[in-house]
Amino acid sequence: MGNLTASCSVTNNSKRNVRVFVTDKSLEMDAFIASQSGGNDKITAVLPGGKKFIFRKEVKHVRVLASQTQPVPLESNPINASHFVSVFVEDEEDENICSKQIMHNMPLSGAATLLLYDSRSHDCCRTVEALFPPGGRLCFYVSYALCLCLGLLCLLFVSYWSSHWRGGFSWDGSALQFNWHPVLMVSGLVVLYGNVAVVYRVPFTWKQEKHIWKVVHAGLMLLALLLSVLGLCAVFDFHRVFHISDMYSVHSWVGICTVVMFTLQWVLGLAGFLLPCSPPWFRSTLKPVHIWMGKAILILSVTSCISGINEELLFSLDGVGGKPYSSLPAEAKFANSLGLLIVAFGLVVFGILSKDKWRRPETDGTEVFM
Repeated sequence: MGNLTASCSVTNNSKRNVRVFVTDKSLEMDAFIASQSGGNDKITAVLPGGKKFIFRKEVKHVRVLASQTQPVPLESNPINASHFVSVFVEDEEDENICSKQIMHNMPLSGAATLLLYDSRSHDCCRTVEALFPPGGRLCFYVSYALCLCLGLLCLLFVSYWSSHWRGGFSWDGSALQFNWHPVLMVSGLVVLYGNVAVVYRVPFTWKQEKHIWKVVHAGLMLLALLLSVLGLCAVFDFHRVFHISDMYSVHSWVGICTVVMFTLQWVLGLAGFLLPCSPPWFRSTLKPVHIWMGKAILILSVTSCISGINEELLFSLDGVGGKPYSSLPAEAKFANSLGLLIVAFGLVVFGILSKDKWRRPETDGTEVFM
């Protein structure tokens, strides 16, 4: 692994011994166990769920006995500065067997201290306290603050555009009803969706049980989906009253595909991650698909909104009632700026989602304190 330096320490305040493993990349649980145990022939069963796996003694690890503190070597090579720490409880009868997952894929970019405690109801470590370097938190919070600010600007710009230049809002089948369409789609499909997508990355959410934030994540995503559906109702109802054809433009095709994909994503997420009857193999199979679909929906949402802004300007600024779009009047400049804000928001959200070391560590009923 290159030059090693003890820049991370683990204090085990529990009553059970633990094994600490460090990898130089994020690994799914099955891949991690295979890399530590030497193959499926050495695996007794796959964690989590109280099952066990046998690890090879030659695998680099640190054994931290109960009530002791041990340094954990991290690679000092600056080319590969990221590390992912996994912690497992030893089996009480055989120290070469891991019987419980405490933490998996905790991202570390520098010195850290992990404090392990007993839970109140189980005789094993459950609580992990990670004190990360201030620089890592600062970089995330700057990006997150930029995400919030850009999202707020998107909402203000689309609302002002629809009220100031397009005449305001109504739900009576008139042209004013159409103005709800861009506001609702930008609000639900872009701003709310993007912010909810990164909620797991916010460190203070690691202080609570993950299940709570799963419910929050699912509930806010459902709200974003409902706003998007309401936005579609606004435009379809407007088309019906004015006898305008539906689903003829690239914008409408991309938009519908986005909402359909969003709906499928939400239903699969509910079935895979919230329903207690969901089997572990389904969750592990669904997780990478869920992550990929989340990023794809974000890209499609930004694409559909940008194409929708351009389509609305082409229809509205036709040169009959005022200056044409090609002359770049004030409304065109303002709406184009809205488009740039949406793109910038999408890029910031995508950047946050792409940072592996900002991912919430995969824990088994743990609480993680920053």
